[in-house]
Amino acid sequence: MSGEIKEIKKSFKTLSEAWASRCELSPTHTFLIEDGRRITYDEMDELTRKFIRFFDKVGVHARDIVVIQLPTSLLSIKLIITCFKLNVVVMPISVRLDTKEFQDILTSVNPKLVILSSNVLANYLTSGGNFGSYEGYVLPELCKTVEKVHYFISSQPKLTMLPPDIAAILATSGTTGTPKGVLLSQENILYSETGFVHTFEIDQNDVLLLSLPVNHAIGFHHGIVSTILSGSCCVILESYDPKACLQLIKKYHCTYTLSVPTTAYDLFQATSEDGFLEKIICGGSPISRQLLNESVQRHVPIYNVYGTTESVPFICTTPAYFKAKHGTTAGFPIQGVMVKLLDKQGQEIRDMNHSGEIVVKGPMVFKGYFNNPTATAEVLSKDGWFYTGDLAHYNQDGAIKVDGRINDIIMRGGENISAVLVEKFVLAYPKIQQVAAIGLKDERLGERIGICVIPVYPNQPLTLNEIKSFLAKKEVLKKYWPERLIICDRFPMTDSGKVRKKTLKQHLDAYIRPNIKHIDMR
Repeated sequence: MSGEIKEIKKSFKTLSEAWASRCELSPTHTFLIEDGRRITYDEMDELTRKFIRFFDKVGVHARDIVVIQLPTSLLSIKLIITCFKLNVVVMPISVRLDTKEFQDILTSVNPKLVILSSNVLANYLTSGGNFGSYEGYVLPELCKTVEKVHYFISSQPKLTMLPPDIAAILATSGTTGTPKGVLLSQENILYSETGFVHTFEIDQNDVLLLSLPVNHAIGFHHGIVSTILSGSCCVILESYDPKACLQLIKKYHCTYTLSVPTTAYDLFQATSEDGFLEKIICGGSPISRQLLNESVQRHVPIYNVYGTTESVPFICTTPAYFKAKHGTTAGFPIQGVMVKLLDKQGQEIRDMNHSGEIVVKGPMVFKGYFNNPTATAEVLSKDGWFYTGDLAHYNQDGAIKVDGRINDIIMRGGENISAVLVEKFVLAYPKIQQVAAIGLKDERLGERIGICVIPVYPNQPLTLNEIKSFLAKKEVLKKYWPERLIICDRFPMTDSGKVRKKTLKQHLDAYIRPNIKHIDMR
């Protein structure tokens, strides 16, 4: 990386302006590294010009919607930046969608252009998917990849009414229902990432390892946009693998990575080296106390970020607060954002240790769900407050500690038990790496508390009785004690690192660890 790099001092109205300014300030600085190939900001700008000509040829213009279903790669990022430059609305989607989920997006969003890999296309076609009125082609030679890439252009375009400043549509994770298209404006994205870069002091000397998908808010916002705003460098890895991650970290002197708790855990397990990164910025799901302790002991701080696809991110654990507390997931709102905690009656909570729903108002709050005014009205008030559906409380310092989802409950004998609290108590047991609390049907009580766990030590026995003994010593109320223990070797996960509990419950046998003959009910 060469050349004098300057920080972006001014604010921008569009991502196109931000990209143009970065190319002017940092033309010879390395923007991306993939498979040993370094791409400067100026070279990336030149590469996107070819896609601009392609977009013009197929009739894609400003405010049209382009769906991209590709893994994290030079190609997917080139296409995203092309959309930024042309003010085209980009919608990156997961490569792990099933055929029905993809068909729903195709029919509901009605994109002008769809770009996807041949492997993904083959899966759709063999499982009965069809593209209706879309005409399919192989992407021309300007796309040099081992695997063929296809594009489908709408032959019967429909008028799509979007607010004029929409830059992207990201899909929610779908853990609480059908995924919804989140409309994000230019301001939404630029404001959140300006705050992100400032909070974590990211600059042109930083090198990010990005192994998360760009269809998720962490990869899209913190991976691509924050790199542009800070003028830093991004090393991309298409398929996550902890050993490959560590090799790239060492080879390119990466200073930080973005992760979900599972991938952060994997990194610590895959190396004995302390201080292998300056920091890990983590979101998506709760960070265990065990993982926090290891991060402190190994001198690799894990900074928690909280947000949703609809508002990314707005509560962050600052480096100074993390250091002062010797590891914590509590944090504070970014500058210019208003956050409240509301009780069940809608009254604001100001006292510490009283849980309430997180509501937020600020420039990074989304503009609504695509073609879904009913769902929008349920969570977004007319005066701009977004009701997240997540619970949190203030700690003794006035920092906000996220507790979990409001509706993640187990209905046992007429009492609503928080699955998140069950998970929190059980995860404190040192022999448990991951846990998902679910309601298991019971003729008498309606549901009993079941815990699906992935042990830290797969070859060592783990029983329900020893977990209960641990909870008793910790004086955890008995109503939070699990009644069924299910040992699993993996969980069905979203791209954001959340457990797909609906899938887990429906197909439980598929995730039980081999050679486990029974479910522990003792």
